[in-house]
Amino acid sequence: MALKFFEIQKKIYLADTDVTGIAYYARHLEWLEMARVELIAKIYKPLTRMISEDGISFIPINVNLTYKAPAVFEDLVTIKVRIKEVAKIRLLLGYEVTKKVNDQEVVVAEADISMLCVNIAKGSKPAKIPPYLIEILEGWESKID
Repeated sequence: MALKFFEIQKKIYLADTDVTGIAYYARHLEWLEMARVELIAKIYKPLTRMISEDGISFIPINVNLTYKAPAVFEDLVTIKVRIKEVAKIRLLLGYEVTKKVNDQEVVVAEADISMLCVNIAKGSKPAKIPPYLIEILEGWESKID
């Protein structure tokens, strides 16, 4: 059975590349962040509302990113994200960045990012994920259909 992901797309511009014409390695982290923010907005609410209404946010505490193939100027990449694990105070997100080459999907990068739930009002100290949000995060797949 294929893994289910939430997806966004991004065209690679010159500003995304380094002197070799390949997407600069740190840009991948920006794309992963874009996908995470869009996933949260899709299954719950925009991040700014989550911060202002719930008083919480999620910050990365561990990133494991493996580059598999280059993305170059004018490639259209698909950034895929899924929630792999929900714990009391953290999330584990899994990512794939892919592109089409001759009608074949090629994996550009894979990543896992651990995100810590923090209470914004208390100086971004670690906080438990509220039970209602745990339920939403655990049922995320039903919200993206």
